[in-house]
Parts: sequence; C-alpha cells; structure tokens
Amino acid sequence: MEFNLSPQPADTTVYEGEAGGYYSWTGAKSPAIPQAKVAAGKLVLRPRGFAPPHWSDTFKIGYVTQGTCTVGLISPNDPQEKVVIINKGDAIPVHIGAISWWFNGGDSDFTIIFLGESSQSYNPGQFDYFFLTGPIGVLSAFSSEFITKIFHLKESETNKLVHSQTNPFLVKLGKEINMPSQSNCDTREYVFNLDDLISSGINHAEITAENFPLLDKIGLSATLVKLEPKSVLNPYYRTNGSQIIYVIKGGGQVQIMGLNGTRVLDAGVQEDQAFVVPKFFAATQLAGEHGMEFFSVSTSSRPIVGQLAGKESAWNALSSPVLEAALNKKAGAEMSKFEYPRLPRHEIIAVLAESQIAPVSEADLLHPDPDFICNLYTHIFLHMGTLQEDQGQMEFGALELLENPDYHVHSVQVMNLYNKIRQLVAAVNCPKAFTPKDLIKPEPERTEFFLSALLNFHLHRHTKLNLLKPIGDDLDLFEERQLAAEARMTQLNAEIAECEELRESEVPLVQEVNSKVKELHQTVSGLNKHQMTLKTSIKQLKEKAKEMDDKISEAEFALVQSVQENANLRSKIVQSPDKLQRVLEEKKLVQIETKNAERSAVQAFQDKTATLEAYAKACKKMSKHFAQMQAVQEQVNSAKSVEKDVKVLKSKLSDEGVLLKSLEAKLVELQTKADQLKEFRRQLEKETALRHEEVTKELNNVKLEVESKRHALEVRHRQVESVVAEADAIILKKKIVKEEGEATMQELCRKCEEIVAEFNNYSKLISNLVAVTAAD
Repeated sequence: MEFNLSPQPADTTVYEGEAGGYYSWTGAKSPAIPQAKVAAGKLVLRPRGFAPPHWSDTFKIGYVTQGTCTVGLISPNDPQEKVVIINKGDAIPVHIGAISWWFNGGDSDFTIIFLGESSQSYNPGQFDYFFLTGPIGVLSAFSSEFITKIFHLKESETNKLVHSQTNPFLVKLGKEINMPSQSNCDTREYVFNLDDLISSGINHAEITAENFPLLDKIGLSATLVKLEPKSVLNPYYRTNGSQIIYVIKGGGQVQIMGLNGTRVLDAGVQEDQAFVVPKFFAATQLAGEHGMEFFSVSTSSRPIVGQLAGKESAWNALSSPVLEAALNKKAGAEMSKFEYPRLPRHEIIAVLAESQIAPVSEADLLHPDPDFICNLYTHIFLHMGTLQEDQGQMEFGALELLENPDYHVHSVQVMNLYNKIRQLVAAVNCPKAFTPKDLIKPEPERTEFFLSALLNFHLHRHTKLNLLKPIGDDLDLFEERQLAAEARMTQLNAEIAECEELRESEVPLVQEVNSKVKELHQTVSGLNKHQMTLKTSIKQLKEKAKEMDDKISEAEFALVQSVQENANLRSKIVQSPDKLQRVLEEKKLVQIETKNAERSAVQAFQDKTATLEAYAKACKKMSKHFAQMQAVQEQVNSAKSVEKDVKVLKSKLSDEGVLLKSLEAKLVELQTKADQLKEFRRQLEKETALRHEEVTKELNNVKLEVESKRHALEVRHRQVESVVAEADAIILKKKIVKEEGEATMQELCRKCEEIVAEFNNYSKLISNLVAVTAAD
C-alpha cells in the first residue's frame, strides 16, 4: 500500500475578499488527509472582518497564530450565546453542529488554523459549513412562503430579510455596528492557552481530556511543539489515533516509518505546510537553522503515545539480555563508546609526553622497575585528579596498630595505589584483573596492557570533559545571571516599596480632592435645581400676563363697537320739518327698538362696569405680579451672579479635574510599572524555582555520590583493616620465623663451634700422628 504523506500548503482558496479569506487542504494534493479522516483549514480575518453565524459537520480545534478575535458559540442543545475573546496561542475546540461567529475587532489581521477529524463529513478530508444568512444560507434555501409563516412576517419584510445579505462567506462591518467586545462567560471553560505551558527547558505543550475536560466531548487532543535550531524531536508513535500537523513557523526535516520498516516520508517541511502521521507510524522531526514550531491535533482525546528515545523510551525499559539478543551485540561493549585497545609502546610514550604526565622511554617499558611503575601510575592518577597528594597517609587509628609506622609508609602508599588501580580497571570492564604482583614485580606485557587501559580511559575522560566544559561555563554564567537577577529583583522590590509608600502618602490628598469635587458637584446640582425653579416661575408669570393682555384687548374692541353704534344713531337724526312726521313715525318704531337697545345697552353697561371692576382687580393683581416680577428679576440677577460664580467654580473644577487626571495617569503608569515588576518578579521566581529544582537534583546527585564514596571509604577502611591484620599476621609470623632462625643460627653456631673444636682436636691428633710417623 502506497502512502503519499508529503507536506503541502493549502491548495484551495474557498473565499478571499476585503474582509479576509478561507483556505483549505484537499485530497487532490494531500491524499493522506481524507485517508486518515482528518481535515485542515485556515481562516484569515482583516480588521473589522466578520464570519457570519454557521455550523459544521466535523469536530475541530482552532489554534490562533496571530491577532485577537471575538467568538460567539451556541450549542445545539443549549441555545445560549457564549462570547469569548481569544488571543495568540489560544486553542479553542468547536463541537460538531455548534453555531459560531467570528469577528476581528482589532487593528491587525487575525489568523486561526483549524485541525480536526472528518469521519462524518460529506466531503472526506474537508470541513463542510452551513450558514444562517447570505446567498448560501438557510433563509435563502427555504421559500418565501415558509419564511413568512415561520417568522410571522409580511411578504415585503420577508424579501428584505432574505436578500439583505449578499456576501456569501465573509463580511467587512462598518464602525457603526458595535459588536461584543467582552466575554460573557468563564473563558477557561472554552479556551486553553498552549503558550503558557511552554517554558525554559520544556519544548512542548499538550491538552487532552485530562487537563481540559471539554475535549472528552470533542474526541480530539492537541499539541504545540517548539524546537530549537538543529534540535530533534524524539521518535514516537500513536496507537489510538492519527495525527495532522501544521507548521506555524520555521522548518526542517521530517521522517516517518511505515509498514515493513519502510521510510514512507523523508522530506523537508516549511512554514504554512501540513502533513499527516497515521496511527502506529513512527515519526521524528529535525529543526532547521531557524528552529521549528508546529501545532498538531490527534483524533483521540486521550492519546496513547509510545516513545522510541529518551528516558521514557522502550530502550530503557528492556533488560540487557533482551537488548543483546535483539541487537545481536554485547550491551556493555557496543552501547558504550569507551574501549581499551592495547596501545603500542611509542603511542604510550607519546600520550604520556603530550599529556605532560611523565617522561618515559622504551627501555623503561621493556624493563619495568617497581618504583618507576608505582611513580608512573601515581602521576597518571594525579593527572586525572583521582588521587590526591596526601592519599598515601593512613588514619591515626590504623597507625596505632603498627609497632613501627615509619617502616610501613611505602607499603601503605603502594596498597592505596593498588586499590585505586584495581577499582578503576574493574570499573572500565577490563578483561584482565590487576594484582599486587603488577606493582611489586611488573611484567612488560601486562604493564603495557594496563597502561593502555588507563591512558584510553584518560583520553576518553578528557574528551567527555571537553564536551561538558561549555555546559559548566553556561552554568557558571547562569549563576552569575541569577545573582544579577536577584540583585535586580531586590532593587525592583525596593522601587515597588517606594512606589507603594508614595502612593499611600498621596492617598489623603486624593481623598481630599475627591471630597472637594463631590461638594462642588452637590453645590452645582443645587444651583441648577434652583435655576430650573426660577425659570418655571417666570414662565408661569408670562402666561398669566399674556392672558390679561388678551382680556384687555377684548374689552377695547367692545368699547370701539359701542362708539361706532352711537355715531350711526347720530347720523340718522333728521333736521327738516317736512320729514319730521315721517321720521317720528319711523322713530316710534325705532323707539321701541331703542328701548330694547337701551335695555341691552344698560345690560351691556352693567357688563362693562363688571368688566371694569374686573380690570381694576386685574390691574391690582398685575401690580402685585409686577412687584413679584421685579423680585424675580432681582433673583434672576442674583442667579446670574451665582451662575458666574458657578462658571468660576467649574473652571477651578476643570483645573482640579486636569490635575486629578494627571494624578490618575501617573497612578496608572505606576500601577502598570508595578504590574510589569510583578510579572518580572514572577518570571524570576519561576526561573529561580527551576534553578532550585536543578540545584536540588544536583545536590541529591552529589549526596548519592558522597554516600557511594562514603560506602567505598568504609569498604576501603575494612580492606585496610584486613590488610593491617594480614600485615600484623605477617609481622608475627616473621618474628616467629626470625626467632626460629636465631635459634637455628645459635644451634648452627654451637654445632659449628663443636665441629671447629673437633677439627682442631683432629688436626692436633693428625699433627701428632704425622710427627710420630716422621720420627719413626
């Protein structure tokens, strides 16, 4: 079965406009995505960009790579809108069928990567979206008749509702629309920040159902990994889910092992590319020169991951026989980089000379002298730092056991050196055992073999120490930085304390200013109320004056009408006698009418009199009101003066407000500085805690080493005691042998004297015999 797992960028632009764009990975370029039943998409929103409400047929997790966004979520079984604010580094799970909308209210672009599973998707390997509005939304899909009856609208309203939104995917909103800008729920229930878990020494962060229970409903988990330049991620495999990986920034090399030990992928990976790691496939990544950061999603909320390197790998769990059988190699010989080949004499001499241990010639190695060999071994151990100058000395308790300690100084030094050499040779798994004979009566072949072992170990140790030297230098530099940071923290704490003291000293002044401002506000409020009351009274007086003017106008109009009637009557009077009779007759008729008019006039006069009396009363009232109006005018004048005073107070208040704002700005600045200092202090405390943990671990290691050395010293002490006991036994035996030898010597001397005496006697006898014979 062939697998095309090559990393690919998004190959399909679903939508792109002034509001942003949406980009997707498809099976055309990435066939492994639909095969693994996963999916990937990238949403980019420009400032004021808005993704209208929609839902999807997949579970997914979004990771914010840049910007800030406001998100609305509505679950199908809980129709309540949850609004959350997400920022860079946040991961937000989205449930299948959940309605969501996304709005970028910031000044920069917003980018989020969606990774999830597509087992229920209609288009394998893709996220299918269903919109509420727009040309491809629910409202456009149903007929106008249905929409009208469902929402109880008129047909014209239905047409406006359906066709009001013409953009199918993303919309750029105007500033007149005030979108939600704050969360209305606990963000931690819906959002998890992965960047917070990345710290010094930790290059990955993972969210599963164990630390984020919401993922149990989603069925997914997510991981964020940040690799340093040229660093490698330990190989691993997943047993209960496939993994889709998106490279956020940087790049490097990725290798994946598939079926039958075949390398199904060995390719470079760059920023904005995605690839799939099927379950049970082993994968590893190597970062490039600029490092690599990637975000991945696994199709299991509780992933099971097998490590193939590191402390938690299977290599550490397997027993040595199993490793030897599996690798067909000796574990001790092949798993260690230290070896002990026998060096030629000239190389031994060269290494000793280059290391400035001791000058040696070939004759010294061909005919090794015990004292020379002991000095050579001593110089080697001193050069390696495993033997101090005073190691040849014994404890006072051991010296007390000897009759003449001065006679045993050299033997104690030899025994110490012997133990050191024997322990080191045994520690490096040397196939030959070092014996006291190799010091007392050294052989050239064995001497060269053990010198080769020790010098190889010396070279190996020197190489390892050179490799560890930069780490030690970095540790010293880190300690210096820690001391500087602690000093800086102390200085910052002092500055914080000064700021707190300054703030506390300014609190009474601020409280006094606030009390004065409150008093001024109350005074201004009282004056405003009094001014409104005066305005109301003036308005009522003006209305009453207007009513009186209307009544006066009506009375003057009635008076003018009476004068006109009198003029008409006078014009009808006749001066000629001829017409008098006729006029009288007419007058008789008129007289009756005049009487009637007189009655009406009297009635009108009475009415006018009553009106005049009313006018008189009104005039009195008007004079009273005029006096009141003068009093009101005086009050108005006083109100104007009070208003001027209020303006002066307002100007003073504005000046004090400016001063208060400056103080508040200074207070905010100091508070910001204090927050920054607290954050810096928190980081330093965190680094100090990490350093404390490292130092604690190192201290524990040192304790273990001291304990092991103490145990070794106890063993050595017991060995020295046994050696001393053996030496005592040897001395006793020597004494006995010496006494026996002295007794034997005495016996021999006695016998020798007897023999000499016998010889002398025999000589005398022979001489006498010779003399007798000569005489005969």
